[in-house]
Amino acid sequence: MDESSINTPDASEEELLRLATKPDDEIDAADIPEIRDWSGAERGKFYHPDAEHQVPLYLDSDVLEFLTARAKAKGIEPVDLANEMLKKDIELVCLVESGAKQNARLTRPELAVLVSYMKISLADAVLNSDLPDDPYLEGVLDAGFPSALSARFPQAVAGHRLKRELITTLVTNQMVDRLGITTAHRLPAGFGARSDAAVRAYLLADAWLDGEALFSQIDALDNQIPSSAQYELHKIVTALLKHAMSWLLGTPTVQSNLATLVGHYQAIAQRLQIELPDYLSGAYADRWHQQRQRWIEIGLAEAFAERIASADAGGGIMDIVSLAESSDRDVAEVATIYFTLGDELGVVWLQGAIHDLPANGRWAALARASLRGDSYRIHQRIVAQVLEVEAEQPLAEWRAAHEHTLAFIGARTAELQAIDQPEHTHLTVAVRDLARLASTAPPGLGGAD
Repeated sequence: MDESSINTPDASEEELLRLATKPDDEIDAADIPEIRDWSGAERGKFYHPDAEHQVPLYLDSDVLEFLTARAKAKGIEPVDLANEMLKKDIELVCLVESGAKQNARLTRPELAVLVSYMKISLADAVLNSDLPDDPYLEGVLDAGFPSALSARFPQAVAGHRLKRELITTLVTNQMVDRLGITTAHRLPAGFGARSDAAVRAYLLADAWLDGEALFSQIDALDNQIPSSAQYELHKIVTALLKHAMSWLLGTPTVQSNLATLVGHYQAIAQRLQIELPDYLSGAYADRWHQQRQRWIEIGLAEAFAERIASADAGGGIMDIVSLAESSDRDVAEVATIYFTLGDELGVVWLQGAIHDLPANGRWAALARASLRGDSYRIHQRIVAQVLEVEAEQPLAEWRAAHEHTLAFIGARTAELQAIDQPEHTHLTVAVRDLARLASTAPPGLGGAD
Protein backbone atom coordinates (compact mmCIF):
# COMPACT_ATOMS: atom_id res chain seq x y z
CA MET A 1 0.00 0.00 0.00
CA ASP A 2 1.22 3.52 -0.81
CA GLU A 3 2.00 5.24 2.51
CA SER A 4 0.32 8.45 1.26
CA SER A 5 -3.00 6.61 1.51
CA ILE A 6 -3.02 7.18 5.27
CA ASN A 7 -4.27 10.72 4.56
CA THR A 8 -7.32 9.46 2.69
CA PRO A 9 -10.72 8.90 4.35
CA ASP A 10 -10.40 5.16 3.46
CA ALA A 11 -7.30 4.56 5.62
CA SER A 12 -8.19 1.93 8.22
CA GLU A 13 -7.06 1.82 11.81
CA GLU A 14 -5.04 -1.32 10.99
CA GLU A 15 -3.10 0.48 8.26
CA LEU A 16 -2.40 3.42 10.53
CA LEU A 17 -1.24 1.08 13.28
CA ARG A 18 1.05 -0.80 10.83
CA LEU A 19 2.73 2.43 9.80
CA ALA A 20 3.14 3.58 13.38
CA THR A 21 4.94 0.37 14.35
CA LYS A 22 7.20 0.30 11.23
CA PRO A 23 10.94 0.66 12.00
CA ASP A 24 12.53 3.99 10.99
CA ASP A 25 14.98 2.38 8.59
CA GLU A 26 12.09 0.92 6.55
CA ILE A 27 10.36 4.27 6.04
CA ASP A 28 11.04 5.92 2.65
CA ALA A 29 12.23 9.49 3.39
CA ALA A 30 13.49 10.30 -0.08
CA ASP A 31 11.11 13.26 -0.48
CA ILE A 32 12.07 14.70 2.89
CA PRO A 33 15.59 13.51 3.69
CA GLU A 34 16.66 13.75 7.30
CA ILE A 35 19.11 16.58 8.02
CA ARG A 36 22.03 15.46 10.14
CA ASP A 37 24.47 18.33 9.53
CA TRP A 38 23.26 21.58 11.14
CA SER A 39 26.60 23.45 10.87
CA GLY A 40 25.19 25.87 8.28
CA ALA A 41 21.97 26.58 10.19
CA GLU A 42 21.19 30.22 11.01
CA ARG A 43 19.46 30.92 14.33
CA GLY A 44 16.48 33.28 14.11
CA LYS A 45 16.34 33.34 10.32
CA PHE A 46 12.59 32.75 10.24
CA TYR A 47 11.75 34.72 13.42
CA HIS A 48 10.15 38.13 12.89
CA PRO A 49 9.41 39.95 16.17
CA ASP A 50 7.23 42.55 14.40
CA ALA A 51 5.07 40.03 12.58
CA GLU A 52 1.32 40.48 13.16
CA HIS A 53 -0.60 37.55 14.53
CA GLN A 54 -3.84 37.20 12.59
CA VAL A 55 -6.70 35.95 14.77
CA PRO A 56 -9.56 34.30 12.83
CA LEU A 57 -12.93 35.93 13.52
CA TYR A 58 -16.17 34.07 12.94
CA LEU A 59 -19.16 36.11 11.79
CA ASP A 60 -22.83 35.24 12.15
CA SER A 61 -24.36 34.07 8.88
CA ASP A 62 -26.59 37.14 8.53
CA VAL A 63 -23.65 39.51 9.15
CA LEU A 64 -21.52 37.67 6.58
CA GLU A 65 -24.37 37.77 4.08
CA PHE A 66 -24.78 41.52 4.58
CA LEU A 67 -21.04 42.20 4.21
CA THR A 68 -20.73 39.98 1.17
CA ALA A 69 -23.62 41.71 -0.64
CA ARG A 70 -22.35 45.20 0.22
CA ALA A 71 -18.79 44.33 -0.71
CA LYS A 72 -19.86 42.90 -4.06
CA ALA A 73 -21.82 46.08 -4.83
CA LYS A 74 -18.73 48.18 -4.04
CA GLY A 75 -16.34 45.88 -5.88
CA ILE A 76 -14.17 45.08 -2.87
CA GLU A 77 -13.49 42.08 -0.66
CA PRO A 78 -15.80 41.48 2.35
CA VAL A 79 -12.83 41.60 4.73
CA ASP A 80 -11.86 45.07 3.44
CA LEU A 81 -15.42 46.33 3.89
CA ALA A 82 -15.60 44.88 7.41
CA ASN A 83 -12.36 46.63 8.37
CA GLU A 84 -13.56 49.89 6.83
CA MET A 85 -16.85 49.82 8.76
CA LEU A 86 -15.27 48.74 12.05
CA LYS A 87 -12.62 51.45 11.87
CA LYS A 88 -15.36 54.07 11.50
CA ASP A 89 -17.27 52.63 14.45
CA ILE A 90 -14.11 52.49 16.59
CA GLU A 91 -13.37 56.10 15.75
CA LEU A 92 -16.89 57.14 16.80
CA VAL A 93 -16.75 55.15 20.04
CA CYS A 94 -13.38 56.64 20.98
CA LEU A 95 -14.62 60.10 20.08
CA VAL A 96 -17.73 59.81 22.26
CA GLU A 97 -15.83 58.25 25.16
CA SER A 98 -13.08 60.88 25.10
CA GLY A 99 -15.68 63.63 24.88
CA ALA A 100 -17.55 62.22 27.88
CA LYS A 101 -14.35 62.00 29.94
CA GLN A 102 -13.37 65.57 29.10
CA ASN A 103 -16.97 66.85 29.29
CA ALA A 104 -16.39 68.09 25.75
CA ARG A 105 -18.99 68.93 23.14
CA LEU A 106 -19.07 67.20 19.77
CA THR A 107 -18.78 69.33 16.65
CA ARG A 108 -21.72 69.71 14.28
CA PRO A 109 -20.28 67.29 11.68
CA GLU A 110 -19.60 64.72 14.40
CA LEU A 111 -23.15 65.05 15.71
CA ALA A 112 -24.52 64.76 12.18
CA VAL A 113 -22.72 61.43 11.75
CA LEU A 114 -24.09 60.12 15.05
CA VAL A 115 -27.62 61.26 14.18
CA SER A 116 -27.39 59.48 10.82
CA TYR A 117 -26.15 56.27 12.40
CA MET A 118 -28.95 56.32 14.97
CA LYS A 119 -31.65 56.94 12.36
CA ILE A 120 -30.37 54.09 10.19
CA SER A 121 -30.14 51.70 13.14
CA LEU A 122 -33.58 52.65 14.44
CA ALA A 123 -35.16 52.37 11.00
CA ASP A 124 -33.73 48.86 10.58
CA ALA A 125 -35.26 47.81 13.91
CA VAL A 126 -38.67 49.22 13.00
CA LEU A 127 -38.67 47.64 9.54
CA ASN A 128 -38.05 44.25 11.13
CA SER A 129 -41.17 44.66 13.30
CA ASP A 130 -44.89 44.93 12.53
CA LEU A 131 -45.08 48.58 13.62
CA PRO A 132 -45.08 50.04 10.06
CA ASP A 133 -48.14 47.90 9.26
CA ASP A 134 -50.31 49.50 11.96
CA PRO A 135 -53.25 51.24 10.19
CA TYR A 136 -52.92 54.25 12.53
CA LEU A 137 -49.69 55.23 10.77
CA GLU A 138 -51.32 55.64 7.37
CA GLY A 139 -51.95 59.23 8.43
CA VAL A 140 -48.20 59.65 8.80
CA LEU A 141 -47.78 58.43 5.22
CA ASP A 142 -50.29 60.99 3.93
CA ALA A 143 -48.44 63.77 5.73
CA GLY A 144 -45.20 62.69 4.08
CA PHE A 145 -46.49 63.62 0.62
CA PRO A 146 -47.53 67.07 -0.65
CA SER A 147 -51.15 67.63 0.33
CA ALA A 148 -52.23 68.19 -3.29
CA LEU A 149 -50.68 64.87 -4.29
CA SER A 150 -52.31 62.97 -1.42
CA ALA A 151 -55.69 64.52 -2.21
CA ARG A 152 -55.49 63.74 -5.92
CA PHE A 153 -54.05 60.23 -5.70
CA PRO A 154 -55.12 58.83 -2.30
CA GLN A 155 -55.16 55.21 -3.47
CA ALA A 156 -51.72 55.46 -5.05
CA VAL A 157 -50.29 56.93 -1.86
CA ALA A 158 -51.94 54.30 0.36
CA GLY A 159 -50.71 51.49 -1.89
CA HIS A 160 -47.20 52.83 -2.47
CA ARG A 161 -44.75 49.95 -2.90
CA LEU A 162 -42.37 51.60 -0.39
CA LYS A 163 -45.13 52.29 2.11
CA ARG A 164 -43.43 50.53 5.04
CA GLU A 165 -40.08 52.19 4.33
CA LEU A 166 -41.63 55.66 4.03
CA ILE A 167 -43.59 55.32 7.27
CA THR A 168 -40.52 54.00 9.06
CA THR A 169 -38.34 56.85 7.83
CA LEU A 170 -40.87 59.50 8.82
CA VAL A 171 -41.52 58.25 12.37
CA THR A 172 -37.91 57.37 13.24
CA ASN A 173 -36.59 60.67 11.89
CA GLN A 174 -39.14 62.57 13.94
CA MET A 175 -38.31 60.64 17.09
CA VAL A 176 -34.55 61.19 16.80
CA ASP A 177 -35.01 64.85 15.84
CA ARG A 178 -37.23 65.47 18.88
CA LEU A 179 -35.76 63.21 21.57
CA GLY A 180 -32.10 63.04 20.54
CA ILE A 181 -29.73 60.21 19.66
CA THR A 182 -29.62 58.36 22.98
CA THR A 183 -33.28 57.87 23.94
CA ALA A 184 -34.01 55.10 21.41
CA HIS A 185 -31.19 53.02 22.89
CA ARG A 186 -31.01 53.93 26.59
CA LEU A 187 -34.72 54.05 27.39
CA PRO A 188 -35.73 50.57 26.17
CA ALA A 189 -32.46 49.13 27.56
CA GLY A 190 -33.68 50.00 31.04
CA PHE A 191 -36.75 47.81 30.51
CA GLY A 192 -35.21 45.00 28.48
CA ALA A 193 -37.26 46.13 25.47
CA ARG A 194 -36.39 46.42 21.78
CA SER A 195 -35.77 49.68 19.92
CA ASP A 196 -39.00 49.34 17.93
CA ALA A 197 -40.89 49.25 21.26
CA ALA A 198 -39.37 52.63 22.09
CA VAL A 199 -40.62 54.05 18.77
CA ARG A 200 -44.10 52.69 19.48
CA ALA A 201 -44.00 54.23 22.95
CA TYR A 202 -42.92 57.57 21.48
CA LEU A 203 -45.79 57.62 18.99
CA LEU A 204 -48.30 56.96 21.77
CA ALA A 205 -46.78 59.43 24.23
CA ASP A 206 -46.76 62.09 21.53
CA ALA A 207 -50.44 61.46 20.74
CA TRP A 208 -51.53 61.29 24.40
CA LEU A 209 -49.75 64.49 25.47
CA ASP A 210 -49.83 66.49 22.22
CA GLY A 211 -46.05 66.62 22.18
CA GLU A 212 -45.58 67.66 18.56
CA ALA A 213 -47.88 70.66 19.05
CA LEU A 214 -45.73 71.78 21.99
CA PHE A 215 -42.54 71.35 19.97
CA SER A 216 -44.03 73.32 17.08
CA GLN A 217 -44.94 76.21 19.39
CA ILE A 218 -41.39 76.23 20.73
CA ASP A 219 -39.96 76.22 17.19
CA ALA A 220 -42.20 79.20 16.34
CA LEU A 221 -40.37 81.24 18.99
CA ASP A 222 -37.25 81.55 16.82
CA ASN A 223 -35.74 85.06 17.16
CA GLN A 224 -38.32 85.92 19.83
CA ILE A 225 -36.64 84.41 22.88
CA PRO A 226 -32.98 83.35 23.44
CA SER A 227 -32.02 80.07 21.77
CA SER A 228 -30.83 78.78 25.16
CA ALA A 229 -34.40 79.20 26.44
CA GLN A 230 -35.74 77.30 23.44
CA TYR A 231 -33.36 74.43 24.18
CA GLU A 232 -34.58 74.38 27.76
CA LEU A 233 -38.20 74.29 26.61
CA HIS A 234 -37.37 71.36 24.33
CA LYS A 235 -35.85 69.50 27.29
CA ILE A 236 -39.01 70.01 29.36
CA VAL A 237 -41.28 68.59 26.63
CA THR A 238 -38.80 65.78 25.93
CA ALA A 239 -38.80 64.83 29.61
CA LEU A 240 -42.63 64.81 29.65
CA LEU A 241 -42.74 62.41 26.71
CA LYS A 242 -40.00 60.18 28.13
CA HIS A 243 -41.94 59.84 31.39
CA ALA A 244 -44.99 58.64 29.45
CA MET A 245 -42.81 56.31 27.36
CA SER A 246 -41.27 54.86 30.52
CA TRP A 247 -44.73 54.27 31.96
CA LEU A 248 -45.76 52.35 28.84
CA LEU A 249 -42.54 50.31 28.59
CA GLY A 250 -42.84 49.48 32.28
CA THR A 251 -46.48 48.40 31.95
CA PRO A 252 -46.39 45.34 29.66
CA THR A 253 -50.10 44.65 30.21
CA VAL A 254 -50.97 47.71 28.08
CA GLN A 255 -51.05 46.04 24.67
CA SER A 256 -53.21 46.87 21.66
CA ASN A 257 -53.01 48.59 18.30
CA LEU A 258 -52.07 52.27 18.22
CA ALA A 259 -55.53 53.60 17.38
CA THR A 260 -57.14 51.76 20.31
CA LEU A 261 -54.55 52.99 22.82
CA VAL A 262 -54.68 56.56 21.54
CA GLY A 263 -58.47 56.57 21.81
CA HIS A 264 -58.36 54.98 25.27
CA TYR A 265 -55.93 57.39 26.98
CA GLN A 266 -55.68 60.57 24.91
CA ALA A 267 -58.75 62.47 26.12
CA ILE A 268 -58.20 61.86 29.83
CA ALA A 269 -54.46 62.56 29.62
CA GLN A 270 -54.99 65.86 27.84
CA ARG A 271 -57.79 66.80 30.24
CA LEU A 272 -55.40 66.20 33.13
CA GLN A 273 -52.74 68.34 31.46
CA ILE A 274 -55.14 71.27 31.23
CA GLU A 275 -56.53 70.89 34.75
CA LEU A 276 -53.22 70.00 36.41
CA PRO A 277 -52.70 73.32 38.28
CA ASP A 278 -56.01 72.73 40.13
CA TYR A 279 -54.65 69.57 41.76
CA LEU A 280 -51.11 70.65 42.66
CA SER A 281 -50.26 71.38 46.30
CA GLY A 282 -47.26 72.31 48.42
CA ALA A 283 -43.90 72.14 46.63
CA TYR A 284 -45.59 71.05 43.38
CA ALA A 285 -47.75 74.19 43.33
CA ASP A 286 -44.84 76.44 44.32
CA ARG A 287 -42.70 75.11 41.48
CA TRP A 288 -45.56 75.45 38.96
CA HIS A 289 -46.09 79.14 39.83
CA GLN A 290 -42.34 79.83 39.75
CA GLN A 291 -41.99 78.22 36.33
CA ARG A 292 -45.03 80.03 34.97
CA GLN A 293 -43.73 83.43 36.09
CA ARG A 294 -40.22 82.72 34.85
CA TRP A 295 -41.35 81.81 31.35
CA ILE A 296 -43.65 84.82 31.12
CA GLU A 297 -40.68 87.05 31.99
CA ILE A 298 -38.57 85.33 29.31
CA GLY A 299 -41.19 86.18 26.70
CA LEU A 300 -43.77 83.38 26.48
CA ALA A 301 -47.46 84.16 26.21
CA GLU A 302 -49.28 83.50 29.48
CA ALA A 303 -51.26 80.51 28.16
CA PHE A 304 -48.16 78.83 26.73
CA ALA A 305 -46.14 79.55 29.88
CA GLU A 306 -48.85 77.71 31.85
CA ARG A 307 -48.69 74.74 29.47
CA ILE A 308 -44.93 74.55 29.91
CA ALA A 309 -45.23 74.79 33.70
CA SER A 310 -47.73 71.92 33.60
CA ALA A 311 -45.45 69.88 31.34
CA ASP A 312 -42.64 70.41 33.85
CA ALA A 313 -44.85 69.12 36.67
CA GLY A 314 -46.58 66.42 34.61
CA GLY A 315 -44.17 63.51 34.88
CA GLY A 316 -46.77 61.43 36.72
CA ILE A 317 -49.69 62.09 34.36
CA MET A 318 -49.89 58.55 32.98
CA ASP A 319 -49.48 57.09 36.48
CA ILE A 320 -52.50 59.12 37.60
CA VAL A 321 -54.51 58.13 34.52
CA SER A 322 -53.84 54.43 35.08
CA LEU A 323 -54.60 54.70 38.82
CA ALA A 324 -57.93 56.37 38.05
CA GLU A 325 -58.76 53.60 35.60
CA SER A 326 -57.77 50.71 37.89
CA SER A 327 -59.57 52.16 40.94
CA ASP A 328 -62.62 53.30 38.96
CA ARG A 329 -62.31 56.83 40.40
CA ASP A 330 -62.39 60.24 38.81
CA VAL A 331 -59.02 61.50 37.67
CA ALA A 332 -59.47 64.70 39.72
CA GLU A 333 -59.72 62.77 43.00
CA VAL A 334 -56.72 60.59 42.16
CA ALA A 335 -54.61 63.56 41.05
CA THR A 336 -55.36 65.43 44.29
CA ILE A 337 -54.26 62.46 46.41
CA TYR A 338 -51.22 61.84 44.19
CA PHE A 339 -49.79 65.35 44.54
CA THR A 340 -50.80 65.82 48.19
CA LEU A 341 -49.07 62.61 49.18
CA GLY A 342 -46.06 63.29 46.96
CA ASP A 343 -45.58 66.66 48.64
CA GLU A 344 -45.80 65.14 52.12
CA LEU A 345 -43.24 62.46 51.24
CA GLY A 346 -40.75 64.90 49.70
CA VAL A 347 -41.04 63.36 46.25
CA VAL A 348 -40.57 66.74 44.53
CA TRP A 349 -37.17 67.22 46.17
CA LEU A 350 -36.19 63.56 45.65
CA GLN A 351 -36.94 63.49 41.93
CA GLY A 352 -35.24 66.85 41.44
CA ALA A 353 -32.12 65.57 43.19
CA ILE A 354 -32.13 62.43 41.04
CA HIS A 355 -32.45 64.58 37.92
CA ASP A 356 -29.37 66.57 38.99
CA LEU A 357 -27.17 63.47 39.31
CA PRO A 358 -24.33 63.36 36.75
CA ALA A 359 -24.79 60.85 33.94
CA ASN A 360 -21.40 60.68 32.27
CA GLY A 361 -21.47 57.40 30.43
CA ARG A 362 -23.91 54.61 29.75
CA TRP A 363 -23.99 52.96 33.17
CA ALA A 364 -24.31 56.23 35.08
CA ALA A 365 -27.21 57.22 32.82
CA LEU A 366 -28.91 53.83 33.27
CA ALA A 367 -28.44 54.00 37.05
CA ARG A 368 -29.99 57.46 37.19
CA ALA A 369 -32.90 56.47 34.94
CA SER A 370 -33.51 53.33 37.02
CA LEU A 371 -33.56 55.30 40.27
CA ARG A 372 -35.90 57.92 38.82
CA GLY A 373 -38.19 55.21 37.46
CA ASP A 374 -38.26 53.48 40.85
CA SER A 375 -39.28 56.73 42.53
CA TYR A 376 -42.26 57.12 40.18
CA ARG A 377 -43.34 53.49 40.47
CA ILE A 378 -43.13 53.51 44.27
CA HIS A 379 -45.09 56.76 44.44
CA GLN A 380 -47.75 55.17 42.22
CA ARG A 381 -47.97 52.05 44.40
CA ILE A 382 -48.34 54.13 47.57
CA VAL A 383 -51.21 56.10 46.03
CA ALA A 384 -52.79 52.80 44.94
CA GLN A 385 -52.73 51.66 48.58
CA VAL A 386 -54.48 54.85 49.68
CA LEU A 387 -57.15 54.37 47.04
CA GLU A 388 -57.83 50.87 48.41
CA VAL A 389 -58.70 52.24 51.85
CA GLU A 390 -62.45 52.08 52.36
CA ALA A 391 -63.12 55.23 54.36
CA GLU A 392 -64.69 58.65 53.93
CA GLN A 393 -61.20 60.18 54.15
CA PRO A 394 -58.89 57.45 52.74
CA LEU A 395 -55.72 59.57 52.90
CA ALA A 396 -56.23 60.50 56.56
CA GLU A 397 -56.99 56.87 57.41
CA TRP A 398 -53.85 55.70 55.60
CA ARG A 399 -51.70 58.33 57.35
CA ALA A 400 -52.87 57.10 60.75
CA ALA A 401 -52.05 53.49 59.87
CA HIS A 402 -48.50 54.40 58.79
CA GLU A 403 -47.74 57.15 61.31
CA HIS A 404 -44.51 55.63 62.62
CA THR A 405 -43.03 54.92 59.16
CA LEU A 406 -44.01 58.37 57.89
CA ALA A 407 -42.21 60.00 60.82
CA PHE A 408 -39.08 57.97 60.10
CA ILE A 409 -39.13 58.84 56.37
CA GLY A 410 -39.66 62.52 57.18
CA ALA A 411 -36.63 62.56 59.47
CA ARG A 412 -34.48 60.73 56.94
CA THR A 413 -35.53 63.06 54.12
CA ALA A 414 -34.69 66.13 56.22
CA GLU A 415 -31.25 64.65 56.90
CA LEU A 416 -30.65 64.03 53.19
CA GLN A 417 -31.89 67.49 52.21
CA ALA A 418 -29.18 68.99 54.43
CA ILE A 419 -26.52 67.51 52.12
CA ASP A 420 -25.34 70.08 49.56
CA GLN A 421 -25.03 67.68 46.61
CA PRO A 422 -26.61 64.30 47.36
CA GLU A 423 -24.96 61.43 45.48
CA HIS A 424 -26.47 58.30 44.02
CA THR A 425 -25.83 56.36 47.24
CA HIS A 426 -27.75 58.93 49.33
CA LEU A 427 -30.73 58.97 46.98
CA THR A 428 -30.83 55.18 46.76
CA VAL A 429 -31.42 55.16 50.52
CA ALA A 430 -34.25 57.68 50.13
CA VAL A 431 -35.97 55.61 47.42
CA ARG A 432 -35.56 52.44 49.50
CA ASP A 433 -37.16 54.16 52.48
CA LEU A 434 -40.15 55.14 50.33
CA ALA A 435 -40.43 51.52 49.24
CA ARG A 436 -41.27 50.58 52.87
CA LEU A 437 -44.60 52.34 52.41
CA ALA A 438 -45.23 50.62 49.09
CA SER A 439 -44.83 47.15 50.59
CA THR A 440 -47.99 45.17 51.19
CA ALA A 441 -46.38 43.66 54.29
CA PRO A 442 -46.57 45.49 57.66
CA PRO A 443 -44.09 48.36 57.57
CA GLY A 444 -40.78 47.78 59.31
CA LEU A 445 -37.74 49.90 60.01
CA GLY A 446 -34.99 47.35 59.45
CA GLY A 447 -31.68 49.10 58.84
CA ALA A 448 -32.96 52.37 60.25
CA ASP A 449 -29.81 52.80 62.27
